[in-house]
Amino acid sequence: MTVRLTGNDFFQLVTNLAASPPETDLIEAFIHDINPLLGEVRLVRVGPNEPLQDHQFRLSSEHFEFDTLQLMGKTSHISMEMQVYLANATHQLSVLLNQRAEIHRLREQNRMFTEKLDYQRKQLANLESTNRDFMDGITDIIISVDRVFNITSWNPAAERFTGVGQAQALNHSLWEVLSEFRTPEIEMALIETETTRRPSSFLQLITRNLKDVYLQITVYPGSAGFFLFAQDQTRAIVQERENKAFMEKLRHAQKLESLGVLAGGIAHDFNNLLLGILGNVSLAMMDLKPDSTPYQCLVDIEQAAKRAADLSSQMLAYSGRGKFIVDQVDATQLIQEMSNLVKASLPRAISIEYDLNPGCLPFTGDSTQIHQALMNVILNASESIEGEGTIRISTRPVVLTVEDISACYLSENVSPGPYTQIRIEDTGTGMDEHTLARIFDPFFSTKFTGRGLGLAAALGIVRAHNGTLNVNSTVHNGTRFEMYFPAEVPADEPRVNETSRFTTTWNGSGIVLFVDDEETVRNVGKRLLKRMGFEVLLANDGVEAVEMFARYGETIGLVILDMTMPRMDGKEALEQIKQIRPDVKIVLSTGYSERDVATNFQGRGFDAFIQKPYNYRELKDLVRMVLASTDFIKS
Repeated sequence: MTVRLTGNDFFQLVTNLAASPPETDLIEAFIHDINPLLGEVRLVRVGPNEPLQDHQFRLSSEHFEFDTLQLMGKTSHISMEMQVYLANATHQLSVLLNQRAEIHRLREQNRMFTEKLDYQRKQLANLESTNRDFMDGITDIIISVDRVFNITSWNPAAERFTGVGQAQALNHSLWEVLSEFRTPEIEMALIETETTRRPSSFLQLITRNLKDVYLQITVYPGSAGFFLFAQDQTRAIVQERENKAFMEKLRHAQKLESLGVLAGGIAHDFNNLLLGILGNVSLAMMDLKPDSTPYQCLVDIEQAAKRAADLSSQMLAYSGRGKFIVDQVDATQLIQEMSNLVKASLPRAISIEYDLNPGCLPFTGDSTQIHQALMNVILNASESIEGEGTIRISTRPVVLTVEDISACYLSENVSPGPYTQIRIEDTGTGMDEHTLARIFDPFFSTKFTGRGLGLAAALGIVRAHNGTLNVNSTVHNGTRFEMYFPAEVPADEPRVNETSRFTTTWNGSGIVLFVDDEETVRNVGKRLLKRMGFEVLLANDGVEAVEMFARYGETIGLVILDMTMPRMDGKEALEQIKQIRPDVKIVLSTGYSERDVATNFQGRGFDAFIQKPYNYRELKDLVRMVLASTDFIKS
């Protein structure tokens, strides 16, 4: 059969294939469409490496990059012209296939590029989200500005700090948005950074919501302007200042404690010396006529010694070891009782105002000591007033917290709870920080030297009552003292009752053991007791006292025992003497105070206490009372 096909037929066939869907296998479609037109021959698809048979011929080569198409059958069944048409059609099919392959390659590349682009977009979105979260979490303010200080970036921390949103800040002048930032410090930092191209840092204090805020600002150079980093250092600076204040407070407390120990030690030794003076003076005066010159000289000596004893008492008060007669103290009532004395003690140009709360709880203390502390503060206030002025005294119940106590001058051994506050305010000249830091130093004064222990003693008295105080003062605005006493009633402590005066006709008899490590005290004690009619045994420390009592204990009617001695102190000596003879009468004596006795000797079985210095009359009244079994201090 002769096949009658033209070149247009083949061209049309390929053109139709070109319009087929992309997923169509063009070779199979070409074979499928053309074979019915070829008659006895047929077009088949063979591999590129398969050998040709005698009856086959290759229509295309591998140049066209698709499997070889072969005509199967006798070549005489197809004309040469048809073979050329068929070869051209195959060539056109090859071109079409290459175009489709290129399109597929380009589409695949585009798909891969799109997938890569989508992946990079997701990565960028994740990075932006992470960066946004990071920026949102940054507490430091980060702002960038151009060279004319218009804001180009504004992080969330800047929004939170200023309350200005990013939209309102961008492209606006930094000085308009943050006018408080425009200070000489930041302008100098900008100039320095512009000149050196190096970062410049400084500390800026600004007021935000009526609070001081400290910002550590660092200016960095940028290609188009500056970057400003601001870190809030308020907490760190406040903490540093609090730590510094605490250390200064601790240092001052340690200094006061050291001075207190020193003052107490001096007072103790001072009282021993004064006992020698007052004891001997009282004995000498008994042998002289009152109108004689020697007697008058002794009176002057006695008065001077008593004034020295008062100073010693102030030193003991400062050390917190002053003479205590413990009772319930009503602050409001105490101040009312003091009002006449206060008025008489102040110049007429100074007026007194009272605001006394009758609801104040009583506290346990020594009203005489509190009286002394208040008078010391009131007199100090009066001295600060030049000309006319006012002193205002008030009382009220308060509850102190841990924070309140930490802000006070004294905070050791002070617990939170109810307190009675005594406030003394004046309209005087006030004090600067340097003066305020030294007002409780002994003998410190801005008036003149030798002021004594007024405020220092007041501090010691408050401390001895487990209280605290606070002082506020500024120059030209007066001073406010606040004393706080714990409004609670502790267990009763041994207390000293006033001795009744006995007539001088009483004389003692029997043996008294007098124990003291100071020779002067032993000598004057012996003279005083012998003058009363006693025989006296002397011991210079606790060891000798115990040995002597073990030897003569049955004949000894009274032991006068010093508390502080070398080798064996009064506490241990008392215990051993009581073991030998429990019913012996014992009087404790010290240059400190009965508070030390109450603290260290409670329950030890002593009968009385006498504080140095004392004179003949005081010792005689006490000894007679003890030997008459009159309760003086029962422990």
